[in-house]
Amino acid sequence: MSGLQQKLSFVLVLICFTSVISLNTSLIANTVISEIEITQSEYTVKKVLNTENGLPANGVSMILQDSRGYIWAATFNGLVRYEGKRITVFNTSNVPGLETNRFVSVMEDQHGRIWAGLEYSSFIMIDGNQTMVYRIDEEIAETNTYITSLYVNSGGDIWIGTNSGIYTYSDNSYSKLYNLPGEVVQNITEIYGHMHIVFESSLYVKYDQSLEFEKILEISENVIHFKSGLTITEFSQIDRLWNIYPHNNSYLLVHENGIVTINDDGYEIHLHKNDINQSILHGLVEKDGYVYVYGADGLYEFEDFFGENRVAQKLTDIRVTDMMFDNEGSAWLSTSARGIIQFVKTPVNQGGRFSSVAEVPVTAIIEDSYENLWMGTNCDGLYKFSGQGVQRYGIDEGITNVCVWSVLEASDGTIWAGSWGGGVYYLEPERDVFVRFIPEIMESTDAILSVFEDKNGNLWFGSFDKGLFRYDGETTHSIKNETVGNLSAVRMMYEDDSGTILFATDRGIGYYDGQRIVKPKEFNQLKNKNFRVIKKDTEGRFWFGSYGAGIYVYTPGGSNRSITTENGLFDNTISQIQFDSENNVWLAGNMGVFFINAEQVSQFMNNETDYLKVSRIGVAEGLPTRETTGGFMPSSHFNPATGELFIPLVRGVAMIQTENMQLNTQIPALFLEEIEMNGNVYFPEEIVEIPYDAQRIIFRFTVLSFINPDYVQVQYKLDGVDTQWQLATDSREIIYTTLPVGDYRLILRASNNDGYWTDEITLHTFTIKPPYWQTAWFILLVIGFIGTIVFGMYWYRLKNIRKMNVLLQKKVDERTSELRMSNRELKEMIEEKNKLQRVLAHDLRNPFTAILGYIDLLKNNYKREKNKENLEIMEMLLDSGRNTLNLLENLLHWSSSKSGGLKIELKPVNIQILVDEAIESTEAQATFKNIKVKSHFHDPLFVEADQNMILTVLRNLISNAIKFSGRNESVNIYYEENESEIIISVSDNGIGIKKEIFSSEKLITKTGTSGEKGIGIGLQICKEFIDLHEGRLWADSKPDQGSIFKFSLRKSAVFEEAFK
Repeated sequence: MSGLQQKLSFVLVLICFTSVISLNTSLIANTVISEIEITQSEYTVKKVLNTENGLPANGVSMILQDSRGYIWAATFNGLVRYEGKRITVFNTSNVPGLETNRFVSVMEDQHGRIWAGLEYSSFIMIDGNQTMVYRIDEEIAETNTYITSLYVNSGGDIWIGTNSGIYTYSDNSYSKLYNLPGEVVQNITEIYGHMHIVFESSLYVKYDQSLEFEKILEISENVIHFKSGLTITEFSQIDRLWNIYPHNNSYLLVHENGIVTINDDGYEIHLHKNDINQSILHGLVEKDGYVYVYGADGLYEFEDFFGENRVAQKLTDIRVTDMMFDNEGSAWLSTSARGIIQFVKTPVNQGGRFSSVAEVPVTAIIEDSYENLWMGTNCDGLYKFSGQGVQRYGIDEGITNVCVWSVLEASDGTIWAGSWGGGVYYLEPERDVFVRFIPEIMESTDAILSVFEDKNGNLWFGSFDKGLFRYDGETTHSIKNETVGNLSAVRMMYEDDSGTILFATDRGIGYYDGQRIVKPKEFNQLKNKNFRVIKKDTEGRFWFGSYGAGIYVYTPGGSNRSITTENGLFDNTISQIQFDSENNVWLAGNMGVFFINAEQVSQFMNNETDYLKVSRIGVAEGLPTRETTGGFMPSSHFNPATGELFIPLVRGVAMIQTENMQLNTQIPALFLEEIEMNGNVYFPEEIVEIPYDAQRIIFRFTVLSFINPDYVQVQYKLDGVDTQWQLATDSREIIYTTLPVGDYRLILRASNNDGYWTDEITLHTFTIKPPYWQTAWFILLVIGFIGTIVFGMYWYRLKNIRKMNVLLQKKVDERTSELRMSNRELKEMIEEKNKLQRVLAHDLRNPFTAILGYIDLLKNNYKREKNKENLEIMEMLLDSGRNTLNLLENLLHWSSSKSGGLKIELKPVNIQILVDEAIESTEAQATFKNIKVKSHFHDPLFVEADQNMILTVLRNLISNAIKFSGRNESVNIYYEENESEIIISVSDNGIGIKKEIFSSEKLITKTGTSGEKGIGIGLQICKEFIDLHEGRLWADSKPDQGSIFKFSLRKSAVFEEAFK
């Protein structure tokens, strides 16, 4: 017995013994032992842990599961801690001071510490990462003493049971209790504050804190004698006690020859070793109403052990030394030479009823009206399993092609079989030989995947490559698809309550509309259309299983959902779908058999969750192979009366008792075992800070779940690095090459074999230390140092600045004086310039105008005299003079604008009048080159403008257009308008201009078409005048293709009012 179970076993012993002490000789002895029916267990899977898979020795004396979930075993070559995927061994190689590896016992105290006894008077204590070795002083220990039992009381004293009596360890001193027998101690425990010690031939109890013990019973001459006088004499031989166990205010006494209950009414003998062919009984365990009895010749599971209809199942015939159940319900056995055995309950039948097909692929399965099971095989014939035995139908029985892929019992009792390569066969009732069914329309149809009978008695045959056929008892018809073609690989047919027949094919799901097969889109929503199975649940939902795309659940008039590996499935190939009596879902495919609880299905279909807890049944759960067959009809069978589900496999058949399906709701325990960095291993509590330069940081953790550790999933997230959950590998390691400076939290969560997840668990928190140059104190030191230097430099700089300021002030004063003199001189120069401008504007312009007037008079005289030669000379003089006058005026305007002498005076101006005036002022210039200047203004247009400035702009633009246009050409003046502006355009067909003409940095000199001179200042004045009006001036021009000058002016309110 394990230490944990030993303590549980003794819980009621004190009650029993206090009752026994008061018993008298009037107690009644019941020696009647009811007959026991013994069978072999068929729903238990055995897993073995031995030297082939990591156990240090196959001899194991004791086993227990501690309060954290670890499994411990005392072996003959070390103390073992088993974690499901990893074995840790404590022995002389890693425990300093340990002198032997032969462990005999193991127990856990109330503080969670593990104590283990060895030979040579030694024992060890393991408390987390601390291991201590103890040894009884040689002065008091007997020769070859080994530790059989250990107990630590509430005061911390250690009670040591050995093969030579009881020792204690208190205050660093060992003592032997010589007032107790010096024989083998089988167990030590404390019940309701009283210590009980089971010796090989006696039982003692201590009622107070003294060292005085009271003997309760002993064995003498094959008789059990109680202190009260009660004796048990029914056994012919009793040499040793093994243990006592509480049971319903009584206690069970186990000795090597039998099991006896003792209570106030007497005693009752429940079992003699010969009843179960045991040479020696070792102990028992009660669990969930069953009693498990073990000994030298195996383990038995008893139902109604204390009743009249006892039934025992033999689980193993291996010698069992100890037994316990873990927190997931699995039974664990320690054996004397076969290692550790784990027994797991499974719904998969482990019997040999179907051994005839154990090595062949099974295909279709049906149960006929006589409760016979028919199983098709892949090329080994058709098998019939009945109460009388097994019958095989092959070539001699009329099935000339023994690859039977589909089976049906018709309503008249005829058995129909579809084969791969031989077509269809049928066996009429009371006949022994099958007959080939071969209507003319099906002569070339050899591969039959499905056979089905509808409610009207019509038979349907689905083939692999020749389509679908219907036989009404007289005639066979070919049923086509929507395009009048053959259906592709008809694998299953299903008729619902309304009489609609559905078909699963390699090209989708369809239904028969009375004439053909129609495939609606709402049935075929998966990524591929290769379907294998159709089922309907009690909620009216259709389940379509596919090859490679999961399941599509179609709800008429409701919501539809697909189920794939993204929703929890382990496989997207679903060949079988069945619903048991509790509406749970059973699936099967290439990766095993799967179970989904009905409540999970309801939540999923109601969109309450997107993830299903799917339980997986594979080889570890008792299947001979995890791969199932499918794609024919019917590919599985469920018997609601018995709860049995039959699944065809590529090797044999699985019979599953659905009522035995038990979900493992025990969530796994998670622990961080060690941390490795830079090649060194540390315990987690040692690592609070990690250096910044640490390389390859490895976190090794343990997840404790033992039913099927291979199905356990672990996800982790290092808070500070990972934003999403990461899936851990089976190595149970999390590796980071390097980590940046910061604070971190390692979070894990795990699920057991049935998909039950833990909450998020923080396994460890730590900090990556920054290098010294990134620490706060270093930064403050550097800041202080830099601050001192800066302050010193500042003080020195300030001193120099003050010194320089004195010198600069003197220079400033000197320069200020010089500037004042310069300003006075500049003002005088500006005044002189302005005087000059006034002289030019008045004293030069007026005489120049008079000269032009005289030239004009001479021209008119020569014109009257018709003196052409002098007339031409006068016209040239007049044109040149006007150009010169215009240039003079432009220079004066430009000078005034640069000096800020011009002030704009905005008012409403009729731009049409200004255009006409500008044309008139340039008439002589135009006449000289025979150029027509045309205005396209027809109505008054009012703008906000300075009349003189805009007239200057127009005159300059028109004059330039004339200047750079050839003879006999034209200059046109247009306008356009928008909501707020009038845009005036002056267009010519002259030689064009360059873009830099508008640059104020330089004046561009260009000669007109008749040799006229120009320095570009007119356009500069135009641009500055338009800028003063907040308008725009631009040109569209290409060399030798003419120019269009445009400028914009704001509309006047007068114009807007006139327009309205």
